[in-house]
Amino acid sequence: MGVHNLWKVPVQGIIQLLLLILIFKTLQPCSETKSLTELAIQEGFEALRHGTGIVIVGVDASTWFYESQAAFTGRGHVHAQAGLNPELHVLFFRLAELSRSTVQAVFVFDGPKRPKIKRNKAVRPLPHWLTSRFVQLVKGFGFHCHTAPGEAEAELAYLNQIHAIDLVLTSDSDIFLFGATHVMRRPKDSHDLDRVEVYSKSHKKFPTPAACVFMAITNGGDYTPNGLRGCGLQISSKLRFSPLATSLYDAVRNLSSSALDLFLSGWRDEFRNELINDPQGRLGRTYPSLSGQIPDTFPEPRMLKLYCCPLTSHADLSFTPNSSDWLVPSIPSTEELAPLCDSFFGWGPDILKQMASHVWEGQFIRQLLRVRFL
Repeated sequence: MGVHNLWKVPVQGIIQLLLLILIFKTLQPCSETKSLTELAIQEGFEALRHGTGIVIVGVDASTWFYESQAAFTGRGHVHAQAGLNPELHVLFFRLAELSRSTVQAVFVFDGPKRPKIKRNKAVRPLPHWLTSRFVQLVKGFGFHCHTAPGEAEAELAYLNQIHAIDLVLTSDSDIFLFGATHVMRRPKDSHDLDRVEVYSKSHKKFPTPAACVFMAITNGGDYTPNGLRGCGLQISSKLRFSPLATSLYDAVRNLSSSALDLFLSGWRDEFRNELINDPQGRLGRTYPSLSGQIPDTFPEPRMLKLYCCPLTSHADLSFTPNSSDWLVPSIPSTEELAPLCDSFFGWGPDILKQMASHVWEGQFIRQLLRVRFL
């Protein structure tokens, strides 16, 4: 998912995975590994953020679904021995861990107006099969749900830009393409659910939307999976912060369709000149053969619009969230969670033991927060 090679994310196919691993290192210099609990205390409680001490984290629900399923992919015997609803079980434990961190979580789901084609495949219009039961668990933990009009990543980035949420938790690199300013993800090689990598726009190497869009159209992305034939990671990465990238992004955002078509004609000539002559020395060599392979239809304006002007609640007010509700410290409800967990996981007589192990610590911590600030 996301821009090819921007970081390691859940993908389909070993070749795509290997490509993603290659450039993950480019994001490491602008990340900082932290404890989510410590971050919530320092940035929320001590800073009295929002007047309540709460750090609001927007979570890409679809990546949680993919990751919960990935734990059992190709391991049928493990899945069969994992009890009732093992994917939902994984999600429950992740919610419990998030509850203990004191952050306020808002889970954002893909909406009905998302693009119909992604990675050359038709997008299923129906919600993910885990959605209904997962939403019940989310609300039982006192967290919030919000459905985007289109792509969840685009909505999360927009909510981050307007400070409705403080951080985005996701493993989908599209979050940078859509303009998020503060991003978290959990390292793939860590079993510590409290450990997160934090990416901040204040870092000089933070990936800009313009840079990400340039990489998406030249090296491959969700809406342009094939990229520009012959243009590999090395060329894309060296030009991603060039005027070629920034001028293209600004043009797509601001020009009419007819004006954009005219702009793209000149932009292609500039791109070809960059490859033939390397006038600023950004590439370190010339690529005349690649220059001759750039078609006059590259890049497609329709795909550029999907990247640069995604549908969010800013444009579709019918999907505007009541974000003021997110400012109130939330408390898990044993009364709601106990029957849900008994139904989903068949815990029966062990239900109180499970609540004590996984729910009550977060419930106690959040009750203290609520008393302190309300």
